[in-house]
Amino acid sequence: MASNFSTLSLERVRVQKMALAALEVQKAHLTAHIDKAAAAFQAAKRELDEATASFERLAVQQALIQINIRNEIRALHAHTVATLPEDILSAIFVECSLEDDPSDFFNAADLRYKRASAPFRLASVCQSWRQLALACPRIWTYAAVPSLRTLTPQVQDLHVDRLDLVLRLSADVPLDIAVFWADETELKPVHKRAMLLLQDHYTRWRRVCIDTPPAPVVTAEFFDVFRLPMPLLERIQILSRGMDTLPWNENFPRYFPLRHSLRHFEAMGSNIFYTSRTGQSSSLTFLRVEVCGVPASVVWAICAESAQSLAELFIGSAREGPSIDARPERSLTMPKLRKLSFGGMTDALLWHWSGLLSAPTLEELRLEQYDALTATAFFEHTCHRITSLTLFGNHTIGADAAALRPLHRVQKLIIAHSELHDSFFQVLSIADNAFPTAPWLLPALRTIELTETEIKPEGSDGLLRLIQARREATASVLTSAENDVFVPLPIQTVDMDEETKIARWVRLMVLDEMQRLC
Repeated sequence: MASNFSTLSLERVRVQKMALAALEVQKAHLTAHIDKAAAAFQAAKRELDEATASFERLAVQQALIQINIRNEIRALHAHTVATLPEDILSAIFVECSLEDDPSDFFNAADLRYKRASAPFRLASVCQSWRQLALACPRIWTYAAVPSLRTLTPQVQDLHVDRLDLVLRLSADVPLDIAVFWADETELKPVHKRAMLLLQDHYTRWRRVCIDTPPAPVVTAEFFDVFRLPMPLLERIQILSRGMDTLPWNENFPRYFPLRHSLRHFEAMGSNIFYTSRTGQSSSLTFLRVEVCGVPASVVWAICAESAQSLAELFIGSAREGPSIDARPERSLTMPKLRKLSFGGMTDALLWHWSGLLSAPTLEELRLEQYDALTATAFFEHTCHRITSLTLFGNHTIGADAAALRPLHRVQKLIIAHSELHDSFFQVLSIADNAFPTAPWLLPALRTIELTETEIKPEGSDGLLRLIQARREATASVLTSAENDVFVPLPIQTVDMDEETKIARWVRLMVLDEMQRLC
């Protein structure tokens, strides 16, 4: 037994030694391979370092060449500009100093810093540019005064001094006037100095945007400048927040006596506007006026003066309605009017004008903070062709919808910043057989847009039932044998922003209805 055990042990030792020897051979081969690989790695690393260094040198050379190119181009541009004829360089200056988009002049009641600073930046480049800028009146056309309330007296004076400089350097070219004083709590001598400087150049006023301080800081005297003839005046916007209604009578001061160039007139917050007693013709395309306490005959007269050219007309009366006097003797046609808007307490005016105003191209009616939808006769005669109806800032109930019956071509209904009772949708959802030729209200309605609007009472589903009722009415006619059945069009699109207050489940169901139509 002992000899067998020894034999097996010796055999195992022999086999393990053979395996160990084989591993030693493999180890020797791997060691040699590692040495070769390490040598190759070192060589590759040296090559990588050399390539990296070469790349960095090339990058530096490239950067230097690019700098040289930019310097050459800058020098070339400088030489080119320096050798440009003064008339061409002046034209470039003028282009740099103009409004990016002149149509946006009234869209943002704030100082155009880029435009206001452009002439001064051009004049600071070099002595020759300074001389040219000072001798180029057309770049000094933006006469603007920012809000001065939060500025120190020294900075206030600097702004008015800059205004004085702009007015002097602009020579006799037309001016764009911008005054942004809505935040002022008092009119100090510095404010009066600025207005006096502007008034000295009233004959050159072309476009005017004045955001006045609130009442009682501003009074009627502030507007006396508009009693002067302004032959170049093309566009004007007057914003008078909280301005008390000015008394309108025979002795009321006559504003804007000369207005043959006027294209855009907008007065908000006060009844500052012109009368047509001069008998002038007008090319006005946009007119917005507040008619608080103004005789209806005067409002009619200013509309008649621009009847042939007006494309947009807004008549508002926030605090009191116009004074109703004699009814116009003749009817009036506005052949180019596309958008008509009324706001506040003007319902009596519409009753007064019913059957007298025609607008064959009218497309849009906007009712803003309107008291009640009661002017059915006016809508029927004047607005029956509109395709878009906007209710802005209104409190609308179902009873108000009756006035909309003549508006049978309306395809889009926009309701914004309003409080809408569920009964309004209910009335639009039901056919009224008392009107056999037009049982449905707004039968052509295809699109509804709701923006920051609250549907009351909370949880109401009138909008959903309106969509379903219109869809079911269409389906019933398709399966009916009667050919003379009057049917409304189905609602195709409903857009609601996140600020619109409507039940969540109603919003989801409306979305489902819209997807079903798709």
